[in-house]
Amino acid sequence: MNYAKAHRLFGVLLYPWCTHTDATRAMSSIPFDKLITLSSRLWNALAKNSGESTTGGELSTPVSFLVPHRLFPGKHGPGHGMLTHDEGKLKYIGEILYLHQKLGIQQDIVVKPPEENKDEITHEKTVFTTGLTPTTKSGILERSNIFNDSERIIIDELAEILRHLNEEEIRALGTHENADQTAGAIIFELDHWKKFINYAIDLIAGSRIIDDKGRNAFWYSIEAFEYADEAVRKSKTNMKAYNEAWNRFDKHIVEREGLILKAFIKKQKKAPSIWDATKVHDLSIDAQKAMSFSKILRAFSLCKQIFEPSRPIVFSKHQDSIITEGLEGISEIRDLMKNPLQPKLFKNMNTQSIEVYLTQRKNFEETFQNLKDIKLELLDSMSWENIKKQL
Repeated sequence: MNYAKAHRLFGVLLYPWCTHTDATRAMSSIPFDKLITLSSRLWNALAKNSGESTTGGELSTPVSFLVPHRLFPGKHGPGHGMLTHDEGKLKYIGEILYLHQKLGIQQDIVVKPPEENKDEITHEKTVFTTGLTPTTKSGILERSNIFNDSERIIIDELAEILRHLNEEEIRALGTHENADQTAGAIIFELDHWKKFINYAIDLIAGSRIIDDKGRNAFWYSIEAFEYADEAVRKSKTNMKAYNEAWNRFDKHIVEREGLILKAFIKKQKKAPSIWDATKVHDLSIDAQKAMSFSKILRAFSLCKQIFEPSRPIVFSKHQDSIITEGLEGISEIRDLMKNPLQPKLFKNMNTQSIEVYLTQRKNFEETFQNLKDIKLELLDSMSWENIKKQL
């Protein structure tokens, strides 16, 4: 029963965001996932704290249920879902809502997968919009027994603030909670980044162009780039959006007895306490190194694929920008070499040979050896493996 209540909760929280502008808007997949994470985190914190009074007066009316969906590992971190009755198959929240939509069950949220990938509900281009009208929304909140009076107040207050947040702010609040959790999220990306750069380099070094899964070095380098990009986002980029959204919550939530604000401050630490933490700062440096190397590796893998003599030339539509970013990565590595805090880093590296290969496709063997040496020294200079042991 609580699953149905939770879906109603998500629906009435999404509705004001979708209808905040003149035209009904849709939320893209990743921010929607983080909206579910954030609202579940706060709701469950309130449910666990029910019965507490922040004023010394009468006990507050309880929040009567927990959001029952569990967090399961996803590509770039955990997402809410459940194990189905058919063989315990995992379905994420978007897949559950889409199944209900197809069956005509509780369509408070409308799921719109991309035209080219209609069966991939977890695709990043899937969007979510409201299936409610003012009348049906009022019916859920005012004329039904789904939520009690205290829950209606909480929903109104949460919806009021969420509708003013943009997608990046929702994404940041849902992604981050505190310094340890953020450090773990960055390490998750870097662990996968390391795995994919090794796959790419092993394929380049070997005699095979593609592996048993039909993937080549360029494919693995793209995946590595994506994980490095997420590590940079979580270790640095998200800070601004998180801070602005946190301050908006802090300023505008005035819910009865301060329960929402209390739960929010307890669960969502201030931005400085997250990004000024030594571990997150050190991981931010690691993420930047990972991104610089990923730019080079992606460009190198592309050149190797295109100019592989044993296969037809296949040009990427993004070829020029990939090569340009590869050259940017070389420049960033050179800046690392000049860093007085890391005087031993890359002391014997010949980045010039990599630049020549990316622009003239010459001296592959020498360049590839330099690339491998840079990878080894880069990994040796990074701190995330030690930080992971401390968490």
